[in-house]
Amino acid sequence: MGSVETLNASSHRVRCQRCVLSSQCFPASVSGRDLEALDRIVLRGPSLTKGSTLFRAGETPVSIFVIRSGALRTFARSASGAEQILGFHLAGEFVGLPALHEERYEVTAAALQVTAICELPLAELEAVSTKVPAMRRHLLRLLSRELQHNQRARLLLSVPRAEVRVAMFINHYRARFHGRGLSATRLRLPMSRRELANHLGLAVETVSRTLSNFRAQGFIEIHGKELEITKPERLAELTARGISFGR
Repeated sequence: MGSVETLNASSHRVRCQRCVLSSQCFPASVSGRDLEALDRIVLRGPSLTKGSTLFRAGETPVSIFVIRSGALRTFARSASGAEQILGFHLAGEFVGLPALHEERYEVTAAALQVTAICELPLAELEAVSTKVPAMRRHLLRLLSRELQHNQRARLLLSVPRAEVRVAMFINHYRARFHGRGLSATRLRLPMSRRELANHLGLAVETVSRTLSNFRAQGFIEIHGKELEITKPERLAELTARGISFGR
C-alpha cells in the first residue's frame, strides 16, 4: 500500500466495539448509540507492508488514522533530501492528527513493520463529532498531547549528552507503554538502531555504545528487539537532568 487513496479504495467497515483497542481510541464516556455512530465511519484496509507509506508530506488530508497493530515512523525531509525521523507511533495511537486543522500533511508516515490501520475520514468524523461532543473533546486532548510530544522531541535534541538523550527517549517510551496498560519495564522497540539514532540526532555508534553502557551498569537488558528496564530510577535521574537543562 503506498497512499491514502489505496487505503480508501480497498477499505471496509469494522466494528470498534469488538476491538481490544477501543478504550484507547475513544473516551470512556462514548458508548451505546454514540459508539455505534463512530463505528459506522471507521474503515479498515489491507495491512501496510514494512517501508510502505500511509501518507506523504504535502498531500491534502482526507483522514486521520489509528494503528491497530504494528508501528509507524513519521519523518520530514530537508531541502537536501535528508530524512529526519520525528516520531515513532504504536498500536492504539492516532496518526495524522494535525490534519484536523492543517491543509496539508506536514510529515510522511511509513510502516516500521507490517502494520494494520483504521481510517477515520475527516468529513465523516467532523459530522459525527458535532453530535458526540465527548469525541470532539477527546480529539482536542489527543492533539494537545501530540504537541507536547513534539515539544519533548525538540527538547531531547537540544540536550548535549548522548546518555541523557537515550534515557529520555526510553523513559518517554516507557510512559507510553504504561499508558496503554502494557508492561512499563519490558518494551518492544520496532525501530532499528539506525532509525533510533536518526531520531535522537546521534551517530549509530553512539547509540549502540550508550545502550551497551546502560547494560553494563545494570540499567537495562536487551534481548533482540526487546528492552527490559531493570533500574528505572537511574534512567529517571538521567531524564531529570535533561528536563532541567531545557528549563
